Formats: sequence, C-alpha cells, structure tokens
Amino acid sequence: MMKVILFDLDNTLIDRQGAAYDMYSDMVATVFPEWDRMSVEHETAVQRLMLWDEYGSIGKDHVFGRFCRTYHLDESWEKKLTDHWVQYFGDYTRAFPESRATLEKLKGKYRLGLLTNGYPHMQRRKVELCGCEDLFEAIVVSGEHGIHKPDPAIFKIACDKMGVSPEEVIFVGDTFSTDIYGAVLSGMKTVFLHSDILHKTKLNIPVIHSIEELPDIL
Repeated sequence: MMKVILFDLDNTLIDRQGAAYDMYSDMVATVFPEWDRMSVEHETAVQRLMLWDEYGSIGKDHVFGRFCRTYHLDESWEKKLTDHWVQYFGDYTRAFPESRATLEKLKGKYRLGLLTNGYPHMQRRKVELCGCEDLFEAIVVSGEHGIHKPDPAIFKIACDKMGVSPEEVIFVGDTFSTDIYGAVLSGMKTVFLHSDILHKTKLNIPVIHSIEELPDIL
C-alpha cells in the first residue's frame, strides 16, 4: 500500500525555469547596463544562459565560464557571477499557483515528503518561500548529505526519515535522469511530470503535465 508521496522541488512544485530566467536577466543587466532589457542583445544573452543551464543540471561555474568566454569578459567575472547565483537564486523562488492546493488535497490520504538536489542554503530558501513547507513531514536536501539524486542512498535517507520502505513511496519529479531513474533504482513507484514538450518517453510509467493532475492519476 502506498503511504507516502515524495516530491522533487524544482520544476515540480516551483517554477524553477521562470526564476532562472528572471535572475539571468538581472545578471545580464548588471554586466551590461548599457543594454536595454528589451533589446535583442540582452535577450540573446539571457537565452544563451538558459540554454547552457540545461534546466539547472549544469554547474554554474561552467555556465558562467562559457558566458565570460562568449562575451570576452575578465575571468574574475566567472567566480563573482557563480557566487552571486549560489547566494541569491533562492530569493527568486515562486511556486506554481496550483502547488499548495494540490498538496492539501493529497495530504488527507497520503503522507508527504520532499527530496531536492542542491546547495543547502539555496534549497532551504526555496522551501521557505514556496509556501508549502508546513505540509511536509520530512525535507531532505542532498547538499546536506553529500549525496545527490539519482544515488539510491539519498532516497533511502528520505525513507528512513519518514519510517517507510521504498515500496510504500511514490516519487514525483520532472527530471528523468535524476528523479525517475533514482526512484526506480530505489524500488519506488514513480510519476513523471513533464510540462515541457521536449520531454518525451515511451516507457510505461504514469505521466502528468501539471502537478494539479496528480490526484486524479493516483
């Protein structure tokens, strides 16, 4: 019997891509204040950063290193931009409008937990601002343990915190290579959330396109 739903955070409950776009735009404006924010030059730089970012799966030193090389910036910019991102990205957090209502609907039937990859400070700030923190029995941030999805060990930590076996857990996430793969390796059932039309799968696993579809598919 399924007792627990374990959620990913970024792009599952919160609009990570929207937050990334806003912060990259602010950073481009800081580096190139002479560019109008509505100019093609500014938007091109932002879109390049979003592309290199790969949904947050790429280290920011790589992203900003490429940015500096492309725009012939002094190499000191790479560290300054990376440090700024780590310190302040959490402040840009915004939950999907339907996230809290969906979790509240599920909480009467299931116990809820959260498992997210990332820097402790950044991810804890996101959790604080997402407006759903009080609904989770356990919150596991990979950076606090030095183990990251898809390593089954981080899924086990989440299970131990909630006192359940993996077979009693459904994991919901948007990134196949970390969320779904890791959960399957751990012995959990999965629901793959892919709102992006670029995400496709022919595997026989439940798929939703918005978190608000979850109660019906369960």
